[in-house]
Amino acid sequence: MSEKPTNFIRTKIADQIKQGQISEIVTRFPPEPNGYLHVGHAKSICLNFGLAEEFGGRCNLRFDDTNPEKESQEYIDAIGNDVRWLGFEWSNLCHTADYFEQLFDWALHLIRNGDAYVDEQSAEAMRLNRGTLTEPGIDSPYRDRSPAENEALFCKMRDGELPEGAAVLRAKISMSAPNVNLRDPALYRIRHIAHPRAGDQWCIYPTYDYAHGQSDAIEGITHSLCTLEFEDHRPLYEWLLKKLPVPSRPKQTEFSRLELEGTVTSKRKLNALVQAGHVSGWDDPRMPTIAGMRRRGYSPEGIRLFCERIGVTRKPNTIELQILEGSVRDDLEGRAHKAMAVAQDDPHCRHKAPVLQKLQYDLVVCLQAHHHIDRSLNNGFARVLRLRGVIKLFASEQHAGKAQRIRRHMKLQKLHGMSLLAHREQHFERLDENVFFNCVVL
Repeated sequence: MSEKPTNFIRTKIADQIKQGQISEIVTRFPPEPNGYLHVGHAKSICLNFGLAEEFGGRCNLRFDDTNPEKESQEYIDAIGNDVRWLGFEWSNLCHTADYFEQLFDWALHLIRNGDAYVDEQSAEAMRLNRGTLTEPGIDSPYRDRSPAENEALFCKMRDGELPEGAAVLRAKISMSAPNVNLRDPALYRIRHIAHPRAGDQWCIYPTYDYAHGQSDAIEGITHSLCTLEFEDHRPLYEWLLKKLPVPSRPKQTEFSRLELEGTVTSKRKLNALVQAGHVSGWDDPRMPTIAGMRRRGYSPEGIRLFCERIGVTRKPNTIELQILEGSVRDDLEGRAHKAMAVAQDDPHCRHKAPVLQKLQYDLVVCLQAHHHIDRSLNNGFARVLRLRGVIKLFASEQHAGKAQRIRRHMKLQKLHGMSLLAHREQHFERLDENVFFNCVVL
C-alpha cells in the first residue's frame, strides 16, 4: 500500500482486515441523479473509490433514483463522466430502481410482521402529530390496523387505485422515540409519474431512508460511508436491516461533509442559477461543479490532491478556497508546459532574457526553451517562433498556436487576422482538455 495521510475510517478498515473481521472491502458512491456533481461530491468519490482501490476491494457507482420527479438521463450521464474524469472506475453500475421489486416484497414482509402500516392521514396531520424535539408524537388513528388490512391497502397503492397524498406506508416503531427519525417514518409514497429507468411500471416509490440501507445490503456493501447529517438516521438504517431478511449487514460510518469557503454547494440553489439563466449551464466555469472546474482548467489530479490534503474527520469545518487553488497549482506546477518570449528589448525588464533583434520582416527563426524553469523535471521544450515580427509559442505540433493563458495587459497584435485576445477567449473550445500547459506572452 502507498503511504497516504491516515484517517479514522482508513485505520478502522485496516484493523478489521488485520483481525480477520472482513476479507474484502466493498464501498459505494450513491448520488441522486437530480443535478451535476459538485466539489463536495469529489471528497466522497475520492474516499469511497480510494479506499476500495487501496485495500484491493470494490466500489460501486449506484444511482439512488427514488425520486423520478427531479431525475433525468442527462444527470446520470454527467455523473458517470465526472467519476471517470477524476480517474476512477466503478466495479458495478447500479440503480436503486433495479431493486424496486425486492424492496416492495420486503415492505410486504414488514406489514405481515406488524412492523409497518398504511396511514391515510393528510401530510399536515402527520406533521403536527410527529411531535417536537422535546415532546413525543401522537399515534396515528390508523396505526392499529390489522396486517391484512394494511397489505390490501398497500397493494391498492401499488395498483394506482389511490391518488397522490391519499396514503403512505410507515414503519411502526415508536411515536415517543427521542430520535424523531424513529417516529414511524414514511417508507413509501404515491407518485403517479413515470420513472426515467423503470418507466410507468410503478406509481409508488420508496423513500431514501428505506431504499438506502437495503440497497447496500443487496450489493454486499461492507462500509456505507455517509456525511454527518445522516448520523441521526443510522438507528433507522439499523432497525430496517434487523427487521428484514437481507443478504448482508452493512455498517454505516459518518464523516464531515466538505464545506468550501464562499462556495454554494446546494443542488437546489445551483439548479436555480441554471434555470434562471444566470450561468450558461451546470458546466459553466464559474460553477463549483466538477464539470465547471474541468472547464476552468482544473486537473483531476489537482482535485484528488486537494481531497487528500483536507483529510477525513468527523469534525465539521470550512476549508479555505486557497487550499483548493493551491492543490491544483501544485499539481500543474511540475507538468504544465511553460514558455516565455520577449517581443522587444525592454530596458525596464528586471530579468535577463534572450531578445530577438534585427530580424528580417519575413524571416522565420525557431529556438528552443525549457517548459519549466526547473530543468530537473525534464518535461521537454517549447518551440519559440518569430514570424513576421510576432512572437508565437508552440507547446507541441498538435497544439500549435494555442495558448492557455495570455497576459491581459499586453498590446493586441494581429496573428493571421485574429487578435491575441480572441485567441485567448477561444482556448476553452479549441484546447484538448487532457493537455495542461501555460504559454505566456509578454
